[in-house]
Amino acid sequence: MVDIERADRPNVPVPAPIIMGLCLLVAVLLEWMLPVFDDSPLYALILGWSLQVLGALILLWCFLIFIRKRTTIMPANPVNYLVDSGPYKYSRNPMYLSLLLIHLGISVSTSNLWGLFMTVVFLVLIRIYVINPEEKYLTKHFGESYRDYSQRVSRWIGYRK
Repeated sequence: MVDIERADRPNVPVPAPIIMGLCLLVAVLLEWMLPVFDDSPLYALILGWSLQVLGALILLWCFLIFIRKRTTIMPANPVNYLVDSGPYKYSRNPMYLSLLLIHLGISVSTSNLWGLFMTVVFLVLIRIYVINPEEKYLTKHFGESYRDYSQRVSRWIGYRK
């Protein structure tokens, strides 16, 4: 017997924040074992913190929209509303884009070259383990509405009419 409640959810094995945390941890360990830079110049601190703040603001904006639309923020839970406003008008994955900005910002502000490498690894891992299952689920759950949305809005950044 199939559990209907369990079947109606994306099959996301690992949440994106966990993947981000693991990638940052690997970057810190690599920097500790094989250091590349000794110091963070002021411009790296300013750029890094700016990226982190921008990422946090986008994430907060997304949370507020999900709360207002009364749908789940958790990617492992069933959704009841296709959000296509706010940052979702320009990116199908603004929460993951915000995590990417935060990850990149931490790497830049700490001058961790390994962190920049792990940013690319983070992108690959969330694409495979988070975005692909979510897109499959959303296509199944919302059908033509999600397909139309996917045609209008890029996975990362961009609006197509």
